[in-house]
Amino acid sequence: MNPRADAEALEACARITRASGSSFYLAFLPLPRERREGIFCVYAFCRVIDDLVDEPPPGVDPAVELASWRRSVHGVMRGDVRHDDHPVLRGLAVTHRRFPLHEEDMLAVIDGVEMDLFSSRRASEDELQLYCERVAGRVGCLCLPVFGSGDHARPFALALGHAFQLTNILRDVAKDARDGRIYLPQDALARFGVAEADVLAGRLTPGLRELLRETGERAASLFQQAEALLVPQERPILYPALMMAAIYRRMLDALLGADYDVWSAPVRLSRGVKIMAALGAYSRDRVLRTW
Repeated sequence: MNPRADAEALEACARITRASGSSFYLAFLPLPRERREGIFCVYAFCRVIDDLVDEPPPGVDPAVELASWRRSVHGVMRGDVRHDDHPVLRGLAVTHRRFPLHEEDMLAVIDGVEMDLFSSRRASEDELQLYCERVAGRVGCLCLPVFGSGDHARPFALALGHAFQLTNILRDVAKDARDGRIYLPQDALARFGVAEADVLAGRLTPGLRELLRETGERAASLFQQAEALLVPQERPILYPALMMAAIYRRMLDALLGADYDVWSAPVRLSRGVKIMAALGAYSRDRVLRTW
């Protein structure tokens, strides 16, 4: 261990998290230092992996890079990380020493983003569920030991991550369509009589609106399911997840208020609304916890 090199890696992960502008950053700030540093490393890992597919650097083959990251994750688990490795890997190694992470969760996140590499569509509702589990639910599972929880909370993390990702899909359906991507599953489009051309062209047909409403209802149900799965004594431990849940529920409410018309104007929450939602959850759940 090299304390100076560890500190540099942790700071690099913190910079990636801050630069992302994600709402998650607000929920991470109240954590004690080592837990906050650990969550920044988990987030930075997910951000870098996602960017490899969405915004690959010129001349980089994302499939090759993802394979390299899989091998590197094995190295993190074995403690085989060198001083010249990517700072996110070095930050993950520090985090794993402090709060043992599950290798299968990190590999599942890589598998999830790789689904986008090979297809811009989700063929079925089952495939969409698998995608949501990998790119969001397993991220939540990675966070559990860093928050101070354990495997018993995995059903909560998986349900909440699924709700988050469905909310993201609803929020970004117009943007994704402009990029040629449709995350609404093909079998659901067929069930509501929605043509891909309508989604890509931004034609909010009655069938498409009904499908978006159904997806919103599914997300709301998953938020409720996650709430029911969380035992009361875990609330003060998992308050960052609950802060994020409060923000995402506000987003889902805003989408419902717009009747899911994200083509006329993007549905976004102001920073003030996000802060108030997060603080409300923090005040309810954090006060019971003494670190």
